Amino acid sequence: MTNAEKVYAVVARQVARLAVDTPQTRADLAKLRRAVGKDLADSPEVWEIVMSDTTVDCEVQGEITKEGKAIHTALTLYGVYRQGNSAGSQRGLSFGRALAALAAQGELSYNSIRKRYNSLITSKDITRLAYFARSFIRALSKAGIKLDFALFAKDLYNYQFSTGNKAVRIRWSSEFYSNSIPRESGGVSDEGGSDDER
Repeated sequence: MTNAEKVYAVVARQVARLAVDTPQTRADLAKLRRAVGKDLADSPEVWEIVMSDTTVDCEVQGEITKEGKAIHTALTLYGVYRQGNSAGSQRGLSFGRALAALAAQGELSYNSIRKRYNSLITSKDITRLAYFARSFIRALSKAGIKLDFALFAKDLYNYQFSTGNKAVRIRWSSEFYSNSIPRESGGVSDEGGSDDER
C-alpha cells in the first residue's frame, strides 16, 4: 500500500467514525473546526483524532510528515463541512467534480467560482491551498454536495510533491472545467458560426 493509499484509508476510517452522531463525534468535529488553518504541530487538541491511526506516521523526528499534513488538513476541512450539516460525507465526488456541481447549481456565479478556483489551483503549498479550499468546503456543505474527503486527503498528500502537484492540478481542472463551463444556447460553437445555424 502506498503512502497516498494509507492517507486515503486513514481519512476514510475517521470520516466514517465522525459521520455517526454522538456526543464524542460532535466534540471531535468542534475540535477539528477550531484547528482549521493551523499547523498540526500547533493543534494538540486534534492530535488524538489525526495521529491515532498507527498505519501512517504523522510525525518523524519531531517534524510533521506530508501524510500528517494531508490528514490534518482534510479532517479539519471535514469539520468545517459538517458544521450545520448533519449528513456525513463518506462517499462523494472528487474535488473538481464537486466544484463543477456547485457551479451547475447556480447559487454562486460560474465566474466567481472560476476566479476563486484559479487562486486555489495556483497555491504553492498545502497551507495556502487549504486557505482557499475552506470557502469552497463551506459552499459545498451549504449546497448539500458530498465531497469524498478520503480522496481529497489523498490529493492533498500528492499535492505536496512536484509531480503529484501537477497531476492533481490537471485532474481537478479537467474535472471542473469539463463539467462546469456554461453552454449558452445560440452561442458560438468551437467551429465558428452560431449553434442556431447548425
